[in-house]
Amino acid sequence: MNIYESIYLIQMNDFYEMNHLIQYYRPMVTEIWADIFVRKTNTILCERDEFYRHADLLLYRCIFEYRMDRVLTFTSFYRRCTKNKGYDLLRQAIRKQCYLN
Repeated sequence: MNIYESIYLIQMNDFYEMNHLIQYYRPMVTEIWADIFVRKTNTILCERDEFYRHADLLLYRCIFEYRMDRVLTFTSFYRRCTKNKGYDLLRQAIRKQCYLN
């Protein structure tokens, strides 16, 4: 099934397709988590399962915010939103560490 068909079905409340999309994008989400929290910071400030939860909620939100008339594909849109969310979580964790110190 096409990604855009899955998006349409999710917008029509077919949550089986949501599980399918989560599994489809899981390798990309893992790569983003590893890039932000492991390679760039050398410390894990956000656990992988916690980041997965944030990414799953973000996927649901992106499905309803994505517009087909954009030049951007849905995968690129979701990748950008996930990276932005990862950097937001990183900033929150750093702020929390500075506050506790």
